[in-house]
Amino acid sequence: MKTLITACEFYEADWCGIILLDLDISVWRPYWWYDVKCGEMADTAFHEL
Repeated sequence: MKTLITACEFYEADWCGIILLDLDISVWRPYWWYDVKCGEMADTAFHEL
């Protein structure tokens, strides 16, 4: 998580995360994320399916 926070600070980003992909069935989902406004692993509005 510290790496995600550091990346957000360095790039002055609003959001940073790790996304898992399954290319065989074309599905993705967030694994870990950090949002500057909401904090670590905050609820999101991802609609990956």
